Amino acid sequence: MIIDITKTLISRFHGKKPTELKDQDKADYFKIVAAFMREPTTLEFSSDNTRRIQSWMAHQQVQGWTDKSDFPSGESFYPMLPAISALPFYDEGFKEFFKVLDFTGSGKGGFRQLLLENTIEFNLVPSGDKAVIYNVKGSKETIDFDKYGAGLEWDKILLEDAEWAQIADILSAFRNAGYQNYAQVHYDALTYIWDAANPAVKADIAWQNPDPAALPNTSETYTANRDIETINNAAGTIALACRDKGYGITPQSTFVVFTPLQLRGRVRRALGLGLQAFAGSPLHLDYNVRQVTTMMMRVPTTGVAVTDHYVVAFPGARAQSGMRLNLEELTEENIQARSTLQVDWMRFGCGIGDTDQVERCNIA
Repeated sequence: MIIDITKTLISRFHGKKPTELKDQDKADYFKIVAAFMREPTTLEFSSDNTRRIQSWMAHQQVQGWTDKSDFPSGESFYPMLPAISALPFYDEGFKEFFKVLDFTGSGKGGFRQLLLENTIEFNLVPSGDKAVIYNVKGSKETIDFDKYGAGLEWDKILLEDAEWAQIADILSAFRNAGYQNYAQVHYDALTYIWDAANPAVKADIAWQNPDPAALPNTSETYTANRDIETINNAAGTIALACRDKGYGITPQSTFVVFTPLQLRGRVRRALGLGLQAFAGSPLHLDYNVRQVTTMMMRVPTTGVAVTDHYVVAFPGARAQSGMRLNLEELTEENIQARSTLQVDWMRFGCGIGDTDQVERCNIA
């Protein structure tokens, strides 16, 4: 359920004088805020309305709004603000790779992955014979639910003066910061595989030679050709390494290519490269691939952005994330400053139990 924080606050408190705000009013305020801080899960507006409001905003170069009078008369854009405000302003691309598990209310401090060491085979069993029994054995890896938090101090004047739009902007920025951190932790778990500080640092996939081998480096398709050969090589390497691990990987599986913003166009051109120079030619790409562009890949130990590599990954399987506590709000009155302290907390954990699911590719 999407919370239109501005509209909700106005409908609940409109017309009340500061002296009329009771303890129940304050309690209701923070209940509304707590509901808003939880991550939106649905968007309650049609694609047609979305296109119309986005087109109008782009044409008018709108960067913000205050009330209904800011919108053209006769249009029904104003009711769409809840949905527009609820659009995530943080990177959710990591969810294309990680299997997200819900542990809210579980009472657990983490979850475990069992990494199987034996290959299970189904064999023909003649009448009277017995099926082969396999022992479940392997190493167990625990992924802890770590705690993350941040706080705000609200001057009571904002509430008393009914500064709902200002409050809504601050809350949106605060919530987005929480989920931005949530995303960053997942991207760091991915890129740490190639961090020099990682004792088990993994080697990159080399920039592959072109196909055909005689393709001159002066050809306009030379770079894209080598890039798509590299992507094909990475996906094939992952498929062969994971084929007997019970992941359900096949040559028809879909792979994700995490691409830095700086390489977005280059990788897109490679993915669209045809075998022949005519419209409708079959693609040079051998696998099903979904490109995910991100600005959040970095070297975890240094914070330096990764802009000269991209990552090919097989989603799910041992790439898992657990949410133990969604953004939860705690409040406390500060009588010395006549303010309210709001601190929000999250608990989650993620891990990649099998690095054979991912390959990082060179571009030169």
